[in-house]
Amino acid sequence: MNTLSNWLHRILGRSSTSASTTTADPQNDLQSRARALVASGDADGASELYWKIKRKDLTPEALVEHAEVLLGKGDLFGAASRAARALERDPHCAGARAVQDKVRRIESAERSRPPSQNPGW
Repeated sequence: MNTLSNWLHRILGRSSTSASTTTADPQNDLQSRARALVASGDADGASELYWKIKRKDLTPEALVEHAEVLLGKGDLFGAASRAARALERDPHCAGARAVQDKVRRIESAERSRPPSQNPGW
């Protein structure tokens, strides 16, 4: 071991290679925390964390999870947008296609209602 490795081993109680591999990935941590918030029913907090995940680190899975949160909050545009981005990254993403189908069904149902039953029209 070189001097730096010896020092790290003494200070941290492990080798320098294990010290570098135990560093948490902040983007994965954001996704994990967002999932926990979804599970606890805090859609607003979860959505806020999903928005903080860096674009380059967004996986189709994370995009679909966020789309589902947005759909649950009634944000059809946001849900469709996140699903579309997931499909850009993985054209065969079943979860993204399912979100798009849900958005289409909701929009179709809203268009078929009489104007008096559509708030904001």
